[in-house]
Amino acid sequence: MKHCISLIMLIVAVVASWAGDNAAASTESQIKAFYVAYMHNVENNPAANGPLLQKHMTPEAIVRLHEYMEQHDFDAVINAQDVCAHGIESLKVTPVEENCYFVTYKWDETSEPTMICVKAVDADGLLRISDIIPLPLEN
Repeated sequence: MKHCISLIMLIVAVVASWAGDNAAASTESQIKAFYVAYMHNVENNPAANGPLLQKHMTPEAIVRLHEYMEQHDFDAVINAQDVCAHGIESLKVTPVEENCYFVTYKWDETSEPTMICVKAVDADGLLRISDIIPLPLEN
């Protein structure tokens, strides 16, 4: 069932990007599709996330991401160590300002949302993420 929901979300994201919506809406859809794929991979095939990051992130962002994850011992892309089906189902992408988006999801209906700041653009139809910042930031 969760695979069907994820597949439907991915199809909706692809169709929305083909529809020629404004750049922000297209980028939102691409970020959501990226996160659905990434979270799915965390559960089923973590090795598949390497090529996914290479495709959608700048090389500098990947270096910063890996340094952060080594320092803090969790996956900064999802701001957690693992994922759950409800997290994928509750995933939302909200524009904050130009090229900056909040990605949020919940572990269950009553939990506080997990938050991630994503800086990204749609570069000729391809999502390019320049930074992923797990929130809240620790001192």
